[in-house]
Order: sequence, then structure tokens, then C-alpha cells
Amino acid sequence: MEQSTGVFGFLNAKGEWAIPALYEEGYAFSDGLAAVVKDGAVQFIDKTGKPVLETDYDDVGDFSEGLAAFEQDGKYGYINKKGAVVIEPTFDQADAFKNGLAHAIKGGWEGLINAKGAFVVKKAYVSPASSE
Repeated sequence: MEQSTGVFGFLNAKGEWAIPALYEEGYAFSDGLAAVVKDGAVQFIDKTGKPVLETDYDDVGDFSEGLAAFEQDGKYGYINKKGAVVIEPTFDQADAFKNGLAHAIKGGWEGLINAKGAFVVKKAYVSPASSE
């Protein structure tokens, strides 16, 4: 990824433009896709620069194990690479999946969820601000 005159693109191993600098923002590839911002909209491109998914969510994380956390109206859920919601946005915090599990916080609980959004390990959550 390289910034050129205020726009972002992607270089190959030889330092040549593999994907032209056309984006307002650009992020590293993860799980075969990179998040970019073009004309104010977040989209994901493949390694050829082809847009494969456009979103209108407040925030979208990197894809990991085929899923990406997204934020909608202050809650987090997960989408797949086709943009389908696979875990509804009910979490207060949601991190990337690793080895089939992701750290999440929901209400008074914190723990690890599976790819269906169910807690497999959970404990009571105490906010750092409330523990003082």
C-alpha cells in the first residue's frame, strides 16, 4: 500500500503500481481483501483491484476466517465476504476471528464467541471506568 499525492494504491514486490492510487484511504490486505474508501464509501477490493463488496456500515474491520466485524448504530456484528450478515449486530464490542473464535462484549458479559455468535467462554464484564 502506498500513498501518492493524497490518494492510496497498492504496489507489487517490484515497487510497481499493482493497483493504481485511486482511493481516499487504503488498508492492508487481510484474508484476500483490502478495505478502501472511494468517493466516501467503504468497499473491499481483491488483489486485482476489482471491487467485490461495498458497505454502508459505520465501520467495518478486516476480514479474518471469512468474516469481518461491522458496526451499525453502535452495535457490532459480522458479515461474510459476500456482505451477508451472519451474526446480527448485538455486541458492544467485536474483534476479529482467530482459530474459530472471536473476543466479544455484550451487555454485562465478555468472552469468546463462535462463528454463530454464541458465547463458548464468557465471564462477567467490568468496564475499566466502573472499576475505579
